[in-house]
Amino acid sequence: MIDFSVIRQSRSTLFNRIYIQHPSFFLIQKGEKSVGLDRKALVQARTGDIFWVAPGHFYTIRNTVSEEEGYQALACSLSHDFVGRFLNQYQGDSSGDATHQGREKIGVCRASSGFLEALDRTRHKDFSHLPDKLRFHQSAELLLWLKEAGLDVELLAQESLTRRIYRHVAREPEKPWRTADFVELLGMSEATLRRRLRQEGTSLKRVVTDVRLDRALLLLQSTAETVAGIAYACGFSSASHLTTAFKTRFDLLPREIR
Repeated sequence: MIDFSVIRQSRSTLFNRIYIQHPSFFLIQKGEKSVGLDRKALVQARTGDIFWVAPGHFYTIRNTVSEEEGYQALACSLSHDFVGRFLNQYQGDSSGDATHQGREKIGVCRASSGFLEALDRTRHKDFSHLPDKLRFHQSAELLLWLKEAGLDVELLAQESLTRRIYRHVAREPEKPWRTADFVELLGMSEATLRRRLRQEGTSLKRVVTDVRLDRALLLLQSTAETVAGIAYACGFSSASHLTTAFKTRFDLLPREIR
């Protein structure tokens, strides 16, 4: 239902075109986080804040280290099935349509003691012995606390071809993806595939590379895996191939993240 990872950085960095696939929120534990969308001014969150970002969009993200402690945030990624179930249970809508009208794509609130206690239970206690409905309600408590704090944000994303491709590649970033794979998966001709991606302002090569680089960034921030290991896990032929692509997109070397 919810995946957790701890993001750490040793230097302040600005990242462009970070695609958020799943409904996500970040608990800022050290330093500051700023997020922007569609060239709008960055929204800032400080230590102790919760930062919500809606799925299905490309964001500009700045992680700023504190002078002594660096940057650290707990990233919480929610499955779409879980969010759809939450909307059906608590808002009477599982279609997603009601999640777009008048709702923000970025939201910030202070982490309350109730939220932090619920988060600690969800992360560290074993609920596997409970019936499915009770496990669901335990996780849903986190979203209810965010709603109580006044966050009125998108929970589901409108579908796009870019998002569909991103979802397929994200499941297997190490796979040697070919155009023919997407033609078969999506049930459309190669010409239609390329035309529709152009209409969305991107290309197949760019989407696949973006997915792999986004995954590599996350692994660099949240694991101790070597650059070579991350390169192969993300579909790059070598560490040098990852380094070149990473430098081109983010203007820094993979080792400079840590």
